Amino acid sequence: MNMKNIGFFFKEAFISMKRNRLLAFATLSTVTICLCIVGAAMLLTLNMEAFMHKLGSDQEIKVYINATITEDEVSALGAELREVTGVEKVTYVSKEQGLRELQEDSRLKGYDLTGILGSNPLPDSFRVKAESVEMVETAAQGIEALYGVDDVTYGENIVQKLAELTDNLRLGSIIIIALLAFGSIFLIATTIRLSIFSRRKEVTLMRLIGAGNWFIRWPFFIEGILLGLLGSIIALGLLGAAYNALLSNVQIAISFIPLISDFGVLRPYALALLGGGALLGVSGTWISLNRFLKV
Repeated sequence: MNMKNIGFFFKEAFISMKRNRLLAFATLSTVTICLCIVGAAMLLTLNMEAFMHKLGSDQEIKVYINATITEDEVSALGAELREVTGVEKVTYVSKEQGLRELQEDSRLKGYDLTGILGSNPLPDSFRVKAESVEMVETAAQGIEALYGVDDVTYGENIVQKLAELTDNLRLGSIIIIALLAFGSIFLIATTIRLSIFSRRKEVTLMRLIGAGNWFIRWPFFIEGILLGLLGSIIALGLLGAAYNALLSNVQIAISFIPLISDFGVLRPYALALLGGGALLGVSGTWISLNRFLKV
């Protein structure tokens, strides 16, 4: 693109948007709404995945130690546990500590377990935390194969349901984003097609005086990109205001669900949404130019 022509291209794009202002406004509004829904789906997915990660990390794997192994073998087992794929943290729990914790359980505070049981029936154990809910089952399977492990429990049904819910949430978000993106591209393509139709005489004259293909195409591309970018900027503003209000007010009522408050984590997704708006504009324009502008 010749730098001298940039001003002309932008001027033509703005003239075209003004000429078809009603359709441009309708397209901009629809793109904004679509990107708002896409952004909301992204925020929901991110927060739900963070919540699932927290639940998964809170889901402990209990590793019961075989009573026949020596103290040195217990120490070696602890070291091996830390090397298992998916394991984040390992804590040793002696049988005495296990009994004390059981005694401190609010449901058993009225009972003297030591007096009732006579002896401590609990085995020594390890508490293992996985890196994520998806890694719990993998870590548990790796642990079961280690020497000195008597039994492994980790709430298989809960972990499986959490993993399935996370996968379904991701799939649903992808489907929603794909459908809305398709709708936005169609609307931008329609707007550019009408712009081409309204300027058909002008395009014909430009061809006759020897204007190059891209000289004719660039104003339409800029128009499509501007519609996509403006829609994404408005959507980001609306989403930012709504999410900030959610963090400030609603989270007090649902404090058990930790919402992401670090905007450094959300910044890449905001930039992706901004870039996505421009990409929608380019895609819609490209479709219209290839179908309706034979240059």
